[in-house]
Amino acid sequence: MQHLNVNAKKPIATASCRMKLPHKHSDGGIAMSYTHLTTAERVKIETYLELGMSIRSIARRLGRQPSTVSREIRRNPDYVAERARKRYEKAKTNCGAKTKLDDTMRRTIVEKLRATWSPEQIVGRLYAGKIAFSTIYRWIYAGRIDVPLTVLRQKGKRQKPTETRGR
Repeated sequence: MQHLNVNAKKPIATASCRMKLPHKHSDGGIAMSYTHLTTAERVKIETYLELGMSIRSIARRLGRQPSTVSREIRRNPDYVAERARKRYEKAKTNCGAKTKLDDTMRRTIVEKLRATWSPEQIVGRLYAGKIAFSTIYRWIYAGRIDVPLTVLRQKGKRQKPTETRGR
């Protein structure tokens, strides 16, 4: 039987190792997964670029990968932090699935709901195969279709409260 030396030091990771080490953020914490650039980091990138620093040195100071900084600069030529933030916010709002609700559909749905049609009837007679009636309910509850909840003929199927005892 072989004995393991418990007190033996663990090998130190060097540049030649293929071990991937987590990078440190400028706030001192260690990031294990990717996080989007913050406004403060964008301001620092702008300042460091004005000082003439290289992409690698900027990345090192921010605790980021050089590719992250490079990509940010490439997306925003003539780098200005505020413009870069606005561009990021706009891209974020445009992501995700596109809605099927256009102005014509919205007007038709509102008109039929006010005429006491149920979402099930609207879908069955006008939009069969295009949208589900539950989608109309979701749009109403989310405020994307501007009608009071009183136009709904029924409040939908009642849900039993979920049991939480013993969990």
